[in-house]
Amino acid sequence: MMTTIWSGLSTGALYAIAGMLFTIPLVRCGIINFAQAFFVVLGGYVMAALISDGWSTVPILLVLLAVGGVLGGLQELLTIRPNKGRHETALVTTLGMGVAIQGFILAVWGSNPKTVLFFGGDDPISLFGGRLAPADLWMIGIAIAAAIGFQFAVARTRWGLLGRAAMIDQTAATLRGINIPRLRTLAFAFGAAAACALALVAAPKTGITYGNGLGLAVYGFAALSIGGFGSFSGTLLGGLFIGLVQAFLTRYLSVDWATISVFAILCFVLVVKPGGLLGARQLRAV
Repeated sequence: MMTTIWSGLSTGALYAIAGMLFTIPLVRCGIINFAQAFFVVLGGYVMAALISDGWSTVPILLVLLAVGGVLGGLQELLTIRPNKGRHETALVTTLGMGVAIQGFILAVWGSNPKTVLFFGGDDPISLFGGRLAPADLWMIGIAIAAAIGFQFAVARTRWGLLGRAAMIDQTAATLRGINIPRLRTLAFAFGAAAACALALVAAPKTGITYGNGLGLAVYGFAALSIGGFGSFSGTLLGGLFIGLVQAFLTRYLSVDWATISVFAILCFVLVVKPGGLLGARQLRAV
C-alpha cells in the first residue's frame, strides 16, 4: 500500500512540476507555454549525450540551464513578440515550438529510447513502510519546495507584483514603466531553463523517449487545471492528486481506467470551477 502511495506521489510530483513550469509564464504575462514539457525531454537527451562524454553532474546542470535559457528566450523573441503576446496566437506557436523540439530530437538522436542513472544513486529506499527510488524522493521534495517558493514570490515580492500587473492590464503596466517584452522574454527563458534542468531528476525516473513530451504536457496541464490557474500550491495539490488516482486505479483496475478517471475529473472541475480549485477566475485559460 505505502509503496503505491509513494509511486503516486512521485509521479504526481512530476506532473505538478510540469504544471508549475506552465504557470511561470502564465503569472508573468498571461501565456501558457506548452513547449515547456518538450524542453524537459530535450534536456534529457542533452544530458544523456553529455554523460556519454564523461561529464559530471554540476557541469551538466549548467549546460542544461544555458541551453534552456537561450532557447526559451529565442522562442519568445521569434514566436511570441512578433504577435505582441496575443494569447490565442501564443497557444498555437507554443504548441508549434513543442512539435519543432520533438522533430529536432528525432532528427538528431532518432527514436530509440535512452536511459541514464540518477546522480543520487538508484538503490531503493524504505520509508514509512514503502519502497521508493532516490529520484522519487527528490522529485517530491523539488515539487514541494518549488510550490512554496513560487507561491511566496507571486504573493509577497515585487517580482510577483510586476507579473500580476502585466498579466491583468499590459497597457496600464506599460504606462507605469514596466517593460512588458523584456518581462515576457525573461519569463520564457527562466521557464525553459528550469524545464531543461528538471531532466536531471525526471530522465532517470521516466526514461528518455522523444514522445514523452506530449504525455507530460497533457498531465501537467491537467494538474494546473485541477489545482488552479496561477496557483503554484494548487498545481502541486492537483498533480499529487492525479498521481495518486493513477497509482491506485492502475494497481486495482487497469491503466485505461486510470487515464479515463483522471480526465473525467478534469472535465468535471473545469465545468464546475473553470479557474481550477484554487485559481483566480481571471486566469481561466480554457
